[in-house]
Amino acid sequence: MNCSNPRTARIEPQCTNGPGPRLLHSSVVADARVLNRGDETLGTITDILLDVAIGRIAYAIVASGGFMGMAEQLLIVPWSVLIFDEPRQCFVLQADAVTIHGALLPAKAQCPETPDQAWHDLQHARYRAKPYWE
Repeated sequence: MNCSNPRTARIEPQCTNGPGPRLLHSSVVADARVLNRGDETLGTITDILLDVAIGRIAYAIVASGGFMGMAEQLLIVPWSVLIFDEPRQCFVLQADAVTIHGALLPAKAQCPETPDQAWHDLQHARYRAKPYWE
């Protein structure tokens, strides 16, 4: 299956370049639970970051913990490390607890609109993920 270039790839139902089926409605992604490998809930997807220039989903923002936004923490996760569990309608984050804990940010942290290359490299290195632009 060739999913590396969406403009030249054949249309197939599954793609190894990210979670789940080839096409996924945004309503499924919005507020979807994110679990770790041990089926423990890490949080919910609150937003996705699109790379408009190349037309790809770059990252998911996962809110974790807190109550009504208080003491909430965020994870910025490369889209490719999430796996969509279709029967349970949730995502599974393929990362260990140490990686996840080290990636947590305060809820008030902002993802830069135009991050530098070092920021992108850090996000992908943390999860040992292939950069989405390659």
